[in-house]
This record gives sequence, structure tokens and C-alpha cells, in this order.
Amino acid sequence: MGRAFWFDSLVDAAIFGEWTLNVGRRGARERVAHLLLEFAHRLHSVGLSDGKAFVLPVTQADLADATGLSPVHVNRSLKALRVEGLIRMVGKSITIDEPDALERLADFNDLYLHPEGPRTLEPSH
Repeated sequence: MGRAFWFDSLVDAAIFGEWTLNVGRRGARERVAHLLLEFAHRLHSVGLSDGKAFVLPVTQADLADATGLSPVHVNRSLKALRVEGLIRMVGKSITIDEPDALERLADFNDLYLHPEGPRTLEPSH
């Protein structure tokens, strides 16, 4: 149990570090792309997405709060990602059409999310 809590704390710290970088170094399109990729990866890891398409039941104002942008910037960033053919949006559904290109744009690497999960300890001999 302690290992699971420790692992959860490490993941939270890694996410915090990545988002500090996101707000400090990435532009608006990159921040929004990064957030969409994080949602896709996290929802996929719990079986709620195929890793490319998912429902995002939040407003653009919520996305603005999460990315440190204004709602207008989020709207323009989403539009730019759609125009570039990287994503599609229908209502609250988002499909990532070009995941590799979106990952390059956002400088996204899912290793900070620790997709491998907590490791088990090897038995002592």
C-alpha cells in the first residue's frame, strides 16, 4: 500500500514539473496540444479511450484555466490545430488525427506519466 502511495506521489510530482515547463516555455498551441495529449494518454491508460478519440466534457474557459491562457487564446489554438489537420472536434468529442505530429509540436513524451505503473518488488532470497 505504501508503495502505491509513493508511486502516486512521484507521478503527481512529475506532472507538476511538466506543467511548470508547459506554462513557462511553451506557446499557446503547444500548451493546448500537450493538454489534449495528456488527456488522451491518461484516458487510454484507464480504458476510457483508444488513445486518439475521447470526450472532453470541459469548457474552453476550463482549458484556459488549465493552460494559463485566456479563453480566446484557447479558441484560436484549437482552431489552429484543426486547420493544421492535427485534431478534429465534434461537440465535446476530440479526435487526434496526427498523434506523432501533435506530439512533436507539443514536445510530448508520456514517460512523465509513468505508463508502466508501479513496479513490484522482487522477492528476497
